[in-house]
Amino acid sequence: MSSRTGRRRTARVQAMRVVILSDVGSARGGAERIALLMATLLVKRGLTVDFIVGDITPDDPDGALGIRFHVIGVEPIHPASTMKALLPALYNFRVLKFVSKFISETDTPWTVYHLHSWSKALSPSVFSALRRARSVTAGWSGTEKSAVPLQPI
Repeated sequence: MSSRTGRRRTARVQAMRVVILSDVGSARGGAERIALLMATLLVKRGLTVDFIVGDITPDDPDGALGIRFHVIGVEPIHPASTMKALLPALYNFRVLKFVSKFISETDTPWTVYHLHSWSKALSPSVFSALRRARSVTAGWSGTEKSAVPLQPI
């Protein structure tokens, strides 16, 4: 909207916050490097970044990069895993509880959730948890062909 002077009025906007969810919090491969680079660049732009990690070892556990890590601590699945170890990969209730609690305690209308990877530690349970967030409109599992839409409740 313009005022009579022709200047644009600006409304105060709450600072955006980004929550990145990823199986891994260390730069072991290309996808993990991209997630950490994205988080670092967002912090440099002045955004608050929370990084929820499925496994146990983030690259920056002390927060020197300005990223706030939240570690679930589940073991990623491995090709040689036993059937008992594979069951949490189908639906991990520990992940569901952790992410749901995080969302209920910290969610705001200005929070954006970016699901970077979920198939090695977070499991499909992360989708159930994200349904509790106010502003999730789309989830992404990594490739164009496997985009999974989420609808806000």
